[in-house]
Formats: sequence, C-alpha cells, structure tokens
Amino acid sequence: MRTVRLGRTFDAVFIHDAICYMTDERQLRAAIATAAAHTRPGGVCLLAPDATREIFEPRPITAATTIRRRGAACATSCGPCRKPPAPPATRCTSRSSCAKPTARCARCTDQHTDGLFPRATWLHLLDECGFDATIKRSPTRTASAPKPSSGQAMKLYGELAEWWPLVSTRPTIVANAERYRQLLLAAAGDAPPREVLELGAGGGNNASHLKRFFALTLVDISPAMLAVSRALNPECAHVVGDMRTLRLGRTFDGVFVHDPSCT
Repeated sequence: MRTVRLGRTFDAVFIHDAICYMTDERQLRAAIATAAAHTRPGGVCLLAPDATREIFEPRPITAATTIRRRGAACATSCGPCRKPPAPPATRCTSRSSCAKPTARCARCTDQHTDGLFPRATWLHLLDECGFDATIKRSPTRTASAPKPSSGQAMKLYGELAEWWPLVSTRPTIVANAERYRQLLLAAAGDAPPREVLELGAGGGNNASHLKRFFALTLVDISPAMLAVSRALNPECAHVVGDMRTLRLGRTFDGVFVHDPSCT
C-alpha cells in the first residue's frame, strides 16, 4: 500500500487496520499518499486504525480463541499490548498452539509492531496529501463506554450504513448463514420452518442467503441498515423496530436472532 499505483481512481478508498503496520511517519505518509492517488476528486477515503496515541489502552492477554476442524485443534491468544514511552509504535504478541491427532503439539509466537500516532500527526499527513480530514472515534464499545440506548444506533449502523457492504465478505456470510440454516432445520425436526422472523437483521447479509429457503421478515432498529437490506433483499418484508419491545401481532415457524443480541 505504500508504493502501489493502479493508474486509476475510485469513488472510495478504504484502509482497515492494516494501516497500523505503518510504524513511522514516513511509512504512514506513503500509505496515505497511495490512498490520495486513488481517490477521485470529490471521493471519500476511510482510514480505520485501531487507535490514536491519545486513546490507546494497554491490555493484557485477550481474545483467546479455540478452533476445531477436521480433527485438528488450534488455540490462539493476543496480547499483551503496550504503549512505549517514546517511539510511535505499540507491540502486540499473539500465540498459537496447534495439534493434530498424528502430530505433536506445535507452538508458535508471533510479534506484531503497530504504528501509534497522535491525532495531530494523522491530520497533518492527511492535509499534506490533499485530504480535508476529520477524525471520528469508532463506535466500538469498551468496558468503560456506555451502551447505546434503545433509540440510539451506533454510527456504523446509522450514518455509515451505506459502507456496510464494504466490510462484509461474501464467503464468510454464506458459510455463517448456511450454518444458521442447518441449526434452524435441526431444531425444527420433522416440521421444517417456512416463515422465519430475523431480529436484528442489519444490512441483510444472512437474509441474502437464507431467503432462498425461507419466507423472511427482517427487523432492525436502524432504518439506514434496513435500507441497505431492502436493496439487497427486495423480496423480503422489512420492519423497523426494537427487538426488546417489538410486537408484530403474529407468529412464525422460526425466529432467528444473530449477534445483535450481544449488544
């Protein structure tokens, strides 16, 4: 991303947390210059680093995950992450332990060094590269951050909803939705569901796969996300509502609540 030039421009350029691997200002400016070279006049550029120096919070080992597939098991953990006193970088360590039935347990440690720059540096470099930039803190909540109220949707699900398709990968969507379909069928037994209600349907990712098998009614608190879903799933019914208080006055063969119940 520091040197690539494709010879064309785009309506939008998006760099997710990969930009964190720019560990000094020279590298960061090069990546921003790449974004500028590929953003058409009047276009938009979204850069999404994990943190600026002002809001970075050191953390202990977190995000432990265990995956089992085809007789193999893999456990991973990430951390600790620390803010150094002087250089603009933070260091995270991830550890993996993997084992197969016919092999010994293999352990590996991977150390990541990420850039950690203050807001002023981001704004200065963006301005140098020709962007009219603003910084908005991610809607992702931390333990000390307040939860959204019943009438408050996070920015990703409101003013940034049109970006939702850009952060969703089709192979993952299909794999997850098919897993949910199989779970619904297994739970239903001999009476497979025909009419299904999805609460917290968001941008309609799951529905884009499930609509081939069920008649879907999709509910979400965010009108903007439902607008994304309507464009993707015009054959489905859409209802704006809060899953905590919604009453549709009818019943369904199956009700599906995905990860929005975690919020």
